[in-house]
Amino acid sequence: MTAIVQERFRTMSDSARAAEGIEDPRGSFEAVLRRYLEAAAADKAFQWAMLGSDSVDWAEIRAEKDEFAAVASRVIERAVRAGAVRADLTYADFPVMTCGVMSTMYFRPSGNGDWERHLLLLLEGV
Repeated sequence: MTAIVQERFRTMSDSARAAEGIEDPRGSFEAVLRRYLEAAAADKAFQWAMLGSDSVDWAEIRAEKDEFAAVASRVIERAVRAGAVRADLTYADFPVMTCGVMSTMYFRPSGNGDWERHLLLLLEGV
């Protein structure tokens, strides 16, 4: 399981770096979030790990997690500076948002887009 999660974070870091190049700060943030969740949607093992499985050696993947966090933090900070997201948004909120949506993926695997609706509600508010 550790190797799966480690590789997923490498892939997500590459995706986040690509999204960082999007000119629009809000679009860049949404791309990081959406691409992360789209990758997770296809990977039940990753979902399970992120929702708290104890079968992952988190110390072994610290470098990959830190790399992703660094890129995602830059994207979030740029969006905050531009006023494109709420002023108090930080990277610490990213796992809260993604785990919430992943719980919908994992526990409601309906195939009818529930997780995408969850993400839409998160991004647009109610």
